[in-house]
Amino acid sequence: MPNSVYPVILESSAQQVLVSLVHLSIAEDGTDSTDILKRVTELAASGLQVARASIWLHDPNQDAIVCQDLFEQGPKHSQGLTLLRKDFPSYFSELDHSVVIPANNAHTHPATACFSASYLKPLGIGSMLDAPIWRGGKAVGVLCFEHVGGPREWSESDRAFAAQVALISGLYYERQERLAAERALREREAMERNNQKMEALGRMACVIGHDFNNLLTTMVGQTEMLLRPNVPNEQVRHRASVVLDAASRAGALVKRLLNFGKGRDATVMQFNLVDIIIAIEPVLRSTVPPRIALEFHLPNTPMKIMADTVSIEQIIMNLVVNAKDAISGEGTITLTVSRSRDSEGGDSVVMTVSDTGCGMDEATLYSAFEPFYTTKGDQGTGLGLSTCFSNMRSLNGNITIASIPGHGTTCTCTFPARG
Repeated sequence: MPNSVYPVILESSAQQVLVSLVHLSIAEDGTDSTDILKRVTELAASGLQVARASIWLHDPNQDAIVCQDLFEQGPKHSQGLTLLRKDFPSYFSELDHSVVIPANNAHTHPATACFSASYLKPLGIGSMLDAPIWRGGKAVGVLCFEHVGGPREWSESDRAFAAQVALISGLYYERQERLAAERALREREAMERNNQKMEALGRMACVIGHDFNNLLTTMVGQTEMLLRPNVPNEQVRHRASVVLDAASRAGALVKRLLNFGKGRDATVMQFNLVDIIIAIEPVLRSTVPPRIALEFHLPNTPMKIMADTVSIEQIIMNLVVNAKDAISGEGTITLTVSRSRDSEGGDSVVMTVSDTGCGMDEATLYSAFEPFYTTKGDQGTGLGLSTCFSNMRSLNGNITIASIPGHGTTCTCTFPARG
């Protein structure tokens, strides 16, 4: 970009126009860019008292300039006129190197004489003052002042004004590009967040479908027992309550999925883990066949944690179902809750689910928490342990697995204690 600067003191009216242009170029009120350009050309024309003022931008290949707005007294605005470099090479060459092109007599000036017959004479234009718009060391457009009438001698203050308006215009376009880039970035980020949400929603739907199927198995099993002939009344009441409880928990799972889709988080509050386990015990027992003993070792004192009941129930249900599936014949599943103190003196609530099943080898243990990883073939979804891992992490807890092939598995869930 040329280094020429105009250290000229402008008239107060021109200075006021420049101040107005600066405020206009940084406006934050969301005004349409077309309206801003119209105001820029109007102010620019008033600053030099000319009949016509316009802003043109180069096309991407620098082969043409396209009118963004042309103001002429009336007032009247127009856009879209295009001038090709190949048709006006001398003018474009001057644009590439000048701070301003002061064509006092536009019909004879080397840069503008090419416009005389086709443009200047039909419109009665006698003088032109053009100031290239520079950005990043490159001419990206031109601000054009056109005096209707005879030749006009452009003063140093006129040239300084034109150069400064062109500079303000360049800053405006630079700012518009930056704002456009920022909007595009925000849109991409919003789209990415939406894609991530949809992916998470799909995964959650799979998880809830898996857990819903566990509850559905309980409901079907208990209903089948109810349909047998001569079922004692006390069993009817008990099995009906198990079905009702499982249906209620299934409804809570569906509600969680709907809330997630609406952007609502599950309600996390303080619970006694023992109370949650006792409440879900009938469903757990109905899930486990009679050949497997289900034992609970629960303390009498409260074991308070921060959680939401659906997450905890998902964890417990999945761990017990996995333990049940690992036992091919007779066996035992043991659920234990205790309090522990870590090396830093912090209290934790620990829940373990142990089984006497087939256990896991090292490769299986390594991939156990991966979504959709399963050793059950078509009978498994690979979502049970990954759901447990995700839920524990969301509750600021931790889950680990210890297993010996042929000797069973123990899953340990550690929660921060809350009193």
